[in-house]
Amino acid sequence: MNSLAIYPWQTAYVSAILEFDPKNLSVKTNEAVRMIHERMKKPIKRGGHEHRAIQDARTGLAMLTAEISKNFCN
Repeated sequence: MNSLAIYPWQTAYVSAILEFDPKNLSVKTNEAVRMIHERMKKPIKRGGHEHRAIQDARTGLAMLTAEISKNFCN
């Protein structure tokens, strides 16, 4: 899985996206969100590759979180 990651936070993101066990899904999603949030506290070039990757990951995590809520909270 590390071969898919360019940035340290991506390992947690890929782990969340590839998780199929509902018991682990929200934990891994929360960890990915936390790691991205921590990364965003440091300087990052706006419009750069990592910035765009973070935007894409945040969108993906938001969609995944919405699905978790829709499927597991009803």
